[in-house]
Order: sequence, then C-alpha cells, then structure tokens
Amino acid sequence: MKSCLHLLAATALCMIAAQTATAVQAKTMIIGLDMSGSNDLVTVPEHAANVADVIDRQIKKMDLGDRVVVGLLGAYGHSDNMKRLDITMSRKKRPEKVGASLGKLIQGIPGLVASGELDTQPNTNLLGFLEDEAFLLDCQNNPAQFILITDGVESSHEVDGNAIIEGKAELPAPRTTSLAGCDLTILGIGQWVSGANRTVRDRLILAWQKWAKTAGIGHFKAIPKIADYQG
Repeated sequence: MKSCLHLLAATALCMIAAQTATAVQAKTMIIGLDMSGSNDLVTVPEHAANVADVIDRQIKKMDLGDRVVVGLLGAYGHSDNMKRLDITMSRKKRPEKVGASLGKLIQGIPGLVASGELDTQPNTNLLGFLEDEAFLLDCQNNPAQFILITDGVESSHEVDGNAIIEGKAELPAPRTTSLAGCDLTILGIGQWVSGANRTVRDRLILAWQKWAKTAGIGHFKAIPKIADYQG
C-alpha cells in the first residue's frame, strides 16, 4: 500500500512539475509595425497584404497560453503608438481566430492611413520600442520573439537616419540588458516606397547584426522581402 501511495505521490509531483514547466515556457511574440512614411506598410496595399499573411501564419503556430503583442512604432511618444493589442491565446481566443483577425487589421492599414484614421509618422524610433517592450520580459527564462515590420532605418533623437544609410554612423549601443536572450526578426529591411538599394540594404543588415550581438539577442534574422519569410 505504501509503495502505491509513494507512486501516486511521485506521479502527482511529476504532473505538477510538467504543468509548471509548460507555464514557464509559454512564448511571447511582440510585433512592431513601423508607421513612418517611408515604410511600404502604410501606403502599399500589396505590401500590407504580404505582412498580414506572414503574421497570420506565425500566430496560427502559437499554442494556448502563448501571448502576442502588437504595437505601432515611429516617433517616440506619438499618440497612435498607445494603440496596442495584448492577447493571450485561450480556448476563446484561439490562434487561428486571432491570426485571422490581426491579419485583417494589418491588411487594412493603408486604407486607415488614406482615410486619416491613422497617421504616418515623421521618424522611426525602433530602439526605443525594443527597449521599452523588453523591460518587462525575461527572455533568459521565458521565450520571446520580436518581429519588426520596418525598413530598418533608425531615425530618431538617438541617431540621424541618413547617417545610418550613408554608413557614417552606427546604431547606438543598447541601454539595457533586458533584450539578452530575446529573438529578433526584421522584415522588410532596406525596402522603401521609393525602391530598394542593395548597398544600403546590406549596410543596414550589417548594422543590425552588430547591434543584435551587442544586445545579446538570441537569434537574429533580417529579411528584405517579407514574402520570403517562412518563420
């Protein structure tokens, strides 16, 4: 009898430990949508549709308990950037439903900009977005992935975007260690409404690779053509 009780107790402890491990391993995906005027997302419906498809597919891969955060980024402190979605997957908010809804919302961004419901923004503070969002994360122990939909040009009070493009300046060093262990994917890097430039694109990718290494980013990807991203 005692051996049976011991076995039951051990089994219960294993189940509790497994449930705890599952809870700790819940993943967080933070999606940043660049609303600067140079980014195709705000004006080109075909580009927005590609972004919507990628995000829909990524969210559908998530499990119950995983969390997705979607935020607008651009000029630091812009009022539109307070418009933020924070959703935890559940039986009522299943990944396939959340993915479809967010995909539809993202696909509609050019229309919202054209109607004046959303504003394009004059510059892009990517670093501020990353550092602010990472502040409450613990990427060393809880998996988290950033996906930025952006041309990759940091143009803010921290650095002149033209200097980055021309190779005359580097991205400022990270001001926090909170990003260590986080994954970062930049989709659309080096792609502008005015067209792409291979030299500038490669320069931006190199700059972000260097920054990601300094920040302690776990896995870094920079994908110029969003439709090429498989996740």
